[in-house]
Order: sequence, then C-alpha cells, then structure tokens
Amino acid sequence: MFCEITEKLKDPLVLQILSCCLGDKTPEGIDKALNKYPGEKFYSWIENGETIAVCGFRVLQDKVEICHISVSENARRKGVGKAIIFTMREKYGLTIEAETDDEAVDFYRKCGFEATALYKEYDGKKYRRWICILNKEKPFWSALDKLVSEAKTTY
Repeated sequence: MFCEITEKLKDPLVLQILSCCLGDKTPEGIDKALNKYPGEKFYSWIENGETIAVCGFRVLQDKVEICHISVSENARRKGVGKAIIFTMREKYGLTIEAETDDEAVDFYRKCGFEATALYKEYDGKKYRRWICILNKEKPFWSALDKLVSEAKTTY
C-alpha cells in the first residue's frame, strides 16, 4: 500500500530507510535533503503494517520527478521499487523522471526508464549522474498494463 507520509518525516524508521539513498546520512544531511525540493511529497510503501520503502517526489505540470526513493535492506530485490514506480505511473499518468548515480541507474533501467549520462561538478570534482526518463507512452508499460488487467489476482 502506498500512503502519504509527508507529515511523518521525523519517524525514525522513515528516516533510516530514506537515509539509504542519501550521500550525507548525518542529521544535517538528511534535513538538507528533505528541504532541497520545494513541494516534494513523501509516500511510504507499507506491507503487513510495516514501512518498507520511502519515495519523495514532485508532481510538476508535465511529469513526476522522483527526488528520493529507497527500500529497506530486508525488502530489496523483491519488486517493491518497481511497484512504487508502477503505482506512481497509474496514479498520475505522466512521464516519470529521476536523476541518479551509477549505483542506482540499473534499477531505473530495469523499470523501463531511458538513462542518459551527464556530468555535474560538486566541490570542484566532476561526477557522472544519470537522467532517467520513463515516458508515459512507453511500450513496456502498455504490455505490463495488459498483463495486470488479464491477471485474476487483485492488487
């Protein structure tokens, strides 16, 4: 289940999960990250009453911009991240975009995103980043929609 938690960002479990996708995991670094994107909404993915993932995003005029996404260590590689992406696509029906690093780019690719490298400079050093875009008309999603609609299980 995908639920808004913007007002519950100080929950220790939420902060622990969220810190996994941040470079600076100090309290100051977490606060800075939480205040970086004006209008960012935070949602959690809950299974069996437990928060297992957190996603921060902004809904803009023509796209959904993922600012933060993180899955707890014990729930990784089980499709939770993909389920979040699918849910956001279904809820908003817009192109989804994210900027990420080398460590996470394959996650986005596996979800059907197109990834383009770019280089940014921080503190005098250049870093490779990736802009990942999942167009709302992506054929992968059409095929997935068909599979889901034909499935006998309800989600």
